[in-house]
Amino acid sequence: MWQQSFAVAFGGLLAYQVLQVIYRLTLHPLAKFPGPRIAAATKWYEFFFDVCKGEGGQYAWEIQRMHEKYGPIIRINPDEIHIKDSSYFHTIYAPSPARRDKWAPAAAMAGNSKGSFGTVDHFAHRKRRAANSALFATKTVTSAQSQVYERVRNLGHALAKHYREGSVLRVHVEVLAFTTDLMTNWILGESLGCQTDVAVAEAWYATSQCLPRITPIVKQFPWIVTMALKLPPSLVKMVIPDLASLVSLRKSMYTAYQKHAQRKVRLESETGNDKTSQSFPTVFDVLDSSDLPRHEKDIHRQTQEAFVLVAAGTETAARTITACMFQLVSHPEIYARLRQELTDVMPHPNAKPSLKTLESLPYLTAVLKENLRNMQLITSRFPLQAHTDLDYGEWTIPRMVPVSMTLSDVLLDEDIFKDPKDFKPERWLESNKHLHNSYQNYFVPFGRGTRSCQGQRQVLISSNSYYEQNLIIIPVQCGLGNDRLRSGTRLFSWDPLPAERRDPDAGDA
Repeated sequence: MWQQSFAVAFGGLLAYQVLQVIYRLTLHPLAKFPGPRIAAATKWYEFFFDVCKGEGGQYAWEIQRMHEKYGPIIRINPDEIHIKDSSYFHTIYAPSPARRDKWAPAAAMAGNSKGSFGTVDHFAHRKRRAANSALFATKTVTSAQSQVYERVRNLGHALAKHYREGSVLRVHVEVLAFTTDLMTNWILGESLGCQTDVAVAEAWYATSQCLPRITPIVKQFPWIVTMALKLPPSLVKMVIPDLASLVSLRKSMYTAYQKHAQRKVRLESETGNDKTSQSFPTVFDVLDSSDLPRHEKDIHRQTQEAFVLVAAGTETAARTITACMFQLVSHPEIYARLRQELTDVMPHPNAKPSLKTLESLPYLTAVLKENLRNMQLITSRFPLQAHTDLDYGEWTIPRMVPVSMTLSDVLLDEDIFKDPKDFKPERWLESNKHLHNSYQNYFVPFGRGTRSCQGQRQVLISSNSYYEQNLIIIPVQCGLGNDRLRSGTRLFSWDPLPAERRDPDAGDA
């Protein structure tokens, strides 16, 4: 009897799958859009490239090949449209009052549906984003200056030590230790201690490398994080080690929140109020004091918010700094010009120019912007859903259909940026006639519109322009002058790009 029941169930499932494919190819609202039929028929095509092929995360490159064959607008899976046309970028990623929901599968890829990054609804996202705003205020960034300098000095000492010993420096590990201690102290109120403990730094680096590897899997199976949080850690580690690292990081946010709650209770008992004595608020302080309703301040939502800030902020800042260091080592003439500009405001290594002073330096700003453009900080696509139909040429995209673009397509668009793969800070100087009418409009390393990176200016431009510039003087501490800078590359071990950043058919860099 059970064999018959199984056969009926299997037959029913098979029939459903066949009918679903037929519907997707013939009657679906996107049936007539260009693209490979297999991508339109099933999500398993995307799964193959993101999970099974090579090191994973390869669907971005397959999308590029689709565009080469089918044109600027294509259907990349049964539900989603992808466009490769920079002129359309500001239509999809429009500012307020345009209403844009995040496509649920994309929102779920970090496994944090209660954090602002994983929020689907436009209005809920706007409220959560507003609640976080104090964390990214210029006043908050400025108040963190002293700890920035302290941690930059620690990084300088590490580099100088490796140089004196003649040992190879794993740049990304050291820089990640710096950004992690800086960001976790700022976001959580307590650093991880990566700069003072090599074992902690190496462990955190290993965790940071797990996240981009596990993200494609979580994107395909968003329920996997919720399930893993309920299973014994040893079992998760045995089955999917990378997922275990993600779960461990998630759980560490609960520990951080509990410490925050204990500090509040202690402060209230000692002083009569629960205001932190820190010069800048943590993410928990900001959310506690926000106007959000009580259920939006529970431990689960706050820890998910903290998770995204720590996971994204530390690695993003580290990769940005590392890429900039590489470019300066590779282009001694750029380094020399930048150093000359910095000498005017930093006449000696112990000088501490203000954030405002550093932001006013034109060549420094140009180097930072060109680094962010050239390094392709984010290669993932960001599908959003508009609440009105969108027109693109002869095509009308129905409302609520997820539409995406890839930031690197815009940042490396040769119709906008001449020689886009070359590192040319001069693009961003006032003397460039293209600066204001095209370059600025398409400088989108953090996205645009209501879903852009919230801390883009404060964390990755203002803060980076504050501490990256101190990295400029680190080669001086090592005795690397302009004439020896290029040979100094023997000191460095540049960690490879994550899987999703490499095109397997492009060859070695």
